[in-house]
Amino acid sequence: MIYTFTLNTAIDRIIYFDEELERKKNNKISGYIYDVGGKATHVSIILSQLNIENISTGIIGTEKGDILVKLLEEYNVKSDFIVQKGKTRESFILVDNAGKGSFMITEKGFTISDETYNKLVNYMKKNLKENDVSVFAGSPPPGIDTEKYRELLKIANESKTKLFVDCAGIYLKTAILEKPFLIKPNKDEFEEYAGIKNAENEKQYIPFIKEILDRGVKNILISLGKDGSLLAKENGEIYRIYPPKIKEVNDTGAGDSFVGGVVSQIALNKDILEAVKFGTAVSASKVSSGMSSGFSHDQVEKFLDEIKIEKIK
Repeated sequence: MIYTFTLNTAIDRIIYFDEELERKKNNKISGYIYDVGGKATHVSIILSQLNIENISTGIIGTEKGDILVKLLEEYNVKSDFIVQKGKTRESFILVDNAGKGSFMITEKGFTISDETYNKLVNYMKKNLKENDVSVFAGSPPPGIDTEKYRELLKIANESKTKLFVDCAGIYLKTAILEKPFLIKPNKDEFEEYAGIKNAENEKQYIPFIKEILDRGVKNILISLGKDGSLLAKENGEIYRIYPPKIKEVNDTGAGDSFVGGVVSQIALNKDILEAVKFGTAVSASKVSSGMSSGFSHDQVEKFLDEIKIEKIK
């Protein structure tokens, strides 16, 4: 079974504009919809669209938590959340016609109690089994510090699951200590970890990539936005993946869709490089749509032929 863990769940309110957004102007909306927010929840949606069984879990609030569960059900995602009194946060996604990506405004999320945290620990110990896949995506909410976060990752490892982690800052440093199968920072998050500012090219990343691999992380996948990604494998090989050229409509959830595509292929026992290529196609399809979640199967097949891969080490 694949378990996706969203510790700071959210609902996305996507607001559409017919013209490019401008400051000091009355920007009139053309409509809005609700969609699934959070990060690992988006991974679950990708998996479900590929008919790969998974469970979306983590923590939701009593207020508006039912909306998130219903939205997931519309994508045929099975969920099993720990519920705590509080408001499930909202994210506001502003999408105009400029083709430059979206604007995102997020609420903070409620503080997780020790009781709720312990329920999550017990859930993991009861349900995770050898050969399962665990996906932790997104930074934790207030109430889950690095010590508690590491304990959750440690449980996933001790249960002998294949561990994927997508987080940033001090939580990324914490995750590396648990030697996941794969970590997926974006460019800014990796440069923050490495202490690099505005790297001239990705070759500056190599010493830090080597250091992380030497510490036991199996694969490092650095997303570079519209410029693609870098994949570093356990054997030290590094690949540059160039995505297809598309018009960006809504880039919210692009990284999560990327991870979902990769996880789906690893679950099917595909090679990691092949999995990253597939994830790239899924992410490109998602970004060219107006939703926070989902992709087009036909587009993915088309984009797979347009993706270029270069071995740089």
